[in-house]
Amino acid sequence: MKWMGLLAFLALQLFSSCALSPHASKTNLMFMDTKAFDQDLSQAMSDTPEMITISMRGNVSVNNIPSRLNNWLKAITISEGRLEVDPPTKSVALIIAIATALPSIYTWIKNKVTYRGSNHYNAKIYYDSETGNINKIVFHKKEIKK
Repeated sequence: MKWMGLLAFLALQLFSSCALSPHASKTNLMFMDTKAFDQDLSQAMSDTPEMITISMRGNVSVNNIPSRLNNWLKAITISEGRLEVDPPTKSVALIIAIATALPSIYTWIKNKVTYRGSNHYNAKIYYDSETGNINKIVFHKKEIKK
C-alpha cells in the first residue's frame, strides 16, 4: 500500500511540474524527417524568436532537399519571404531546382496550420559549395515594414 501512495505522489509531482513549467522555445533544432520536427519548428515559429537554426544530421544535398524540409522553404516563399543560399551561387541549375519546387503545393501550404508561423520569417540555406551538402538552414525574422 505504501508503494501505491509513493507512486501516486511521484505521478502528481511529474504532472504538476509539467503544468507549471513555462514553455521554452527551441531556437536550435536538428532536422529529422519526422512529424515531431514539424511540431517543434511550428512551435518555435509561433513564439517568433529573432532566429531559428536548423542543423543537419548526415548529408542533405541542396539538389535533393527532403520534402518535409522543402515544405518549410516553400511556406517561406509563399508568404513573400526571401530564400537565400550561402555561399551565393550563380548556378542556374541550383536556383531553378529550388525555385521550381516551391510553388507546387501553394494551396496546401496556405491552408496548413503547421506552417502558419512561417509568414514571419526569411530563410537562408548554408551549404558546402564543394559537395552541395547543406550545413544548416537559418530562419531569420522578417523586418516589420513601416
